[in-house]
Amino acid sequence: MLLLFCWLFIACFHLLRPSHRSSQRLQYWMGLVVSLGLGLSTLWISIWYSNLSFFESDFSEYCVAVMEMEKDWLHGDIPPKRTRLAAWLPSILSNGFGVIDGFALSSSLCTVLIFMLVYIWGAALGGVGAGVLSVGALWMMSPMILLSRFFTFYPPIVLATVFGAMGVSLFGRFRTPWTALVCGVGIGSCLLIDVRGVVWAVPFWIGALCLLSGNLKARNVLSALLLHLPIWLSWFGGWWSFSANASSLEKQMDVRPLYVGFDEGNPLLQPPWDIDSHFVWGWFQPQEIGQTIQFIWRQRNLPVPADFVAWQSSTDGPVLEIRFWTVVMLCSLVAACCSMWRRSFGKNGVERILLLLCSVSPFLLLFHSLQSLVEQHIRFYMHVMPGIAILMGVGLAQQISWQRLSWLPLGKAWFAVLWMVCAVVLVLGLHTVSFSPFHPKASWRHTWRLNAHDWGRIKRSQTNEISLKPYDQTCAERLEGESMVPTIYPY
Repeated sequence: MLLLFCWLFIACFHLLRPSHRSSQRLQYWMGLVVSLGLGLSTLWISIWYSNLSFFESDFSEYCVAVMEMEKDWLHGDIPPKRTRLAAWLPSILSNGFGVIDGFALSSSLCTVLIFMLVYIWGAALGGVGAGVLSVGALWMMSPMILLSRFFTFYPPIVLATVFGAMGVSLFGRFRTPWTALVCGVGIGSCLLIDVRGVVWAVPFWIGALCLLSGNLKARNVLSALLLHLPIWLSWFGGWWSFSANASSLEKQMDVRPLYVGFDEGNPLLQPPWDIDSHFVWGWFQPQEIGQTIQFIWRQRNLPVPADFVAWQSSTDGPVLEIRFWTVVMLCSLVAACCSMWRRSFGKNGVERILLLLCSVSPFLLLFHSLQSLVEQHIRFYMHVMPGIAILMGVGLAQQISWQRLSWLPLGKAWFAVLWMVCAVVLVLGLHTVSFSPFHPKASWRHTWRLNAHDWGRIKRSQTNEISLKPYDQTCAERLEGESMVPTIYPY
């Protein structure tokens, strides 16, 4: 069943190939195979960055969500911060392989699919070369390498946001009703996968609207309908994906409970922390949207306590890693915009640059806010890296285009093969050569503090009498008689 799903998914990619010419079709398929191979390789090379077989965060909550989905996938009482859509794949796999291996398979499968979607995303914007180089850049980012061993719902969430970005890029590149439908499904997936998915969905939707504007042809009207049909249906899907007691966007974004400990005298941070709106897709009142926007604006303008800034700079956070990727991101952004200006699809260069920015802007905005987060957890970095990888791939594609090999006495198909081989060798070399700035042991790389606290407490409870929290206890009962370690990983 799982292999059939993957094959149908790849067959769908075939329908989205960029050209019917044999040489480009061959190059496209070769790039897809390369992205599949690099995604699968994360199961092996993850040991370069961590000696843990897996790690987790709030594992008990995710375990309980999977249990509730197993009992009743329509009305199961999942934890307030989790969604049924994000729990869907782990719960299906846990039925056949157990909870631990179910999470392992879900994370691994999502990681592979993310690599393939990043390839499609990059190829839509900058050509096949940009797709391959984007995947190569992603392969050199430690958070993405470790994603396959992260036992949470973050792998499906990252997958949904990358799918949304890929959808709007495909629509901008090909402007067909089919790609409009893919774009709409991607936006709807972002809205349903997590309450914060609206941060990704809105820029994607705005980008799609800009592509539709000023054109009343019948085909464009059909594209508009197919774009908005999945988004409209996702509103009703929200009744299923989010529980009635789901934690709202405002509650999850509220920084006052975090800041008050650093500035107890500030009246703006003092409780009670009243919130006048409750944004949960499918459940909120449309007339409250203005209050939600006002709340977000006020949150953005709250003064950051000086003690908080001092605490952030004194902790062992990924400061050097952030600085490194900031420089890479800024340089890649300039190069990618120049590359998009030279491309030939769409109305003009400005439209193509706006398409690029719409597809990467949610990832870059989150990256900008990373240093202000109280908890410097690797999961936030997992969510931003695909956007930076796309900028790197699109920016480099024009500089090392495969047409530069046209002086060789080879056919076009052999040009494509030779360029692909050179690109793969370049990626492998940048990641493995000791003097490369992208080497796993480079001085700027952060050593992530990975753990499995919830899993550890549950495992100890099997042999010792210890007190467990309610979610821990429920999960411990579900795991009785099952293997507590994943068996699918090569190491």
